[in-house]
Amino acid sequence: MRKFLNAYQSVFGVINYVAFVLVLVSLAFPWHFTQPLFAVWLVTWLLEGRWTDKTNFSFGRHTMPVLLMGGFVVWEALSLLWTQDLNSGISELERHLPIFVVILMTLFGGNKYYQSYKLKTALLVGCLLALLSYSMIVYWCSITKVLGSWTINYWTFFGEGPIEYIKHRQYLCIALLLALCFSGDIYRHYVSKYPKYACMTVIGLANLILIAAIVMTGSRTTILLLPILGMIYILRVLPGRYKWFFASGLIVIVIAAGIVLPRYNWRFESMKKDVVALFTAHQDPAAIHEPRALIWATVVRHSDDFGWFGLGTGSSDEFLQKCYQEEQIDMHYGSHNNYLYFFMELGWFGLIYFIGMLIAIPFFHTGGARRDATMACIIFGWSMMAENLMTMMSGLYIFFAAIIIIQCLQRESNSQLPSRP
Repeated sequence: MRKFLNAYQSVFGVINYVAFVLVLVSLAFPWHFTQPLFAVWLVTWLLEGRWTDKTNFSFGRHTMPVLLMGGFVVWEALSLLWTQDLNSGISELERHLPIFVVILMTLFGGNKYYQSYKLKTALLVGCLLALLSYSMIVYWCSITKVLGSWTINYWTFFGEGPIEYIKHRQYLCIALLLALCFSGDIYRHYVSKYPKYACMTVIGLANLILIAAIVMTGSRTTILLLPILGMIYILRVLPGRYKWFFASGLIVIVIAAGIVLPRYNWRFESMKKDVVALFTAHQDPAAIHEPRALIWATVVRHSDDFGWFGLGTGSSDEFLQKCYQEEQIDMHYGSHNNYLYFFMELGWFGLIYFIGMLIAIPFFHTGGARRDATMACIIFGWSMMAENLMTMMSGLYIFFAAIIIIQCLQRESNSQLPSRP
């Protein structure tokens, strides 16, 4: 019987690991590819039965982040008691329920195949494959004129034309940024097995492709985040004599980009005009190219309506539509900001809880896991200022995958600690 159980777990362990690798490879592709793979991963992890063996159980500081996330989802569920749109609230809650399986996975871990460098490599390879696929699509569309008058624009190569119909630039960039941040660990592993300069060339070229792709999406949020992440990495990782040299070089690049981008990239040019129009957006909505300024101003004007407990999960879109009608604004967008979104739906309590959770998460980790958690929190926290990524499956799948990678790295770090006498 024991032999059968071992064979059973071994088979499902392989299937589960392969499913998660495919999830990681698919993250930079449209989320419709990720959805069935993620479902297979969830089911096979449960069927593998690691949660039935108490020797796999591990509870410590590293489990607190996912428990805090679970607590946040519980608060969302409680808010259904006073929500103004129950159907939308239930739909939103269902998207967040996988966090409880992620909690189980954190407590009982993955099988022996789950090694952080392999998972990070899968994400990096997936991002490069996605960029190759998107490049082929753009090329095909340009030569066949399938989109009529559309032409290739260098600055928005991966963000306009055919790509905007199959993959939102912001969610593509989140996957690319995570792969970029994980590349240091990938290099440190492979340099111990392969020639140093070969590893530097391959990983360096991959990073240049990721950075170039981020710039060519035209995603202003992500492009502005790139130098911030770069400076953090330089100051934390590089030794003293190299640190200041690369930091100075990065500052020069940022200054040059600040001069060039608003002048030649139409999205940055429109952003500059929108900042000017922000103070008159309500009086003249047509003055702004992008409606985010007007949306955020509308939410702030009605902040007294949310109180400590908010309008309830799923209520924000309907509430905003009523505000637009009352103020005679021709607008149909949601909040385009996760912090304002949670503020409307979960009130001051939910907003403070969520921001506090993002700030606290890295401190529950140690070593490399803390570094990765810090980078991930910065990436997601920054991105949420312009998108409701925590309510969109494209963002949630990347978010869940990042949690699992960080938890695997933390388990590896914990297993290398010397045992206490």
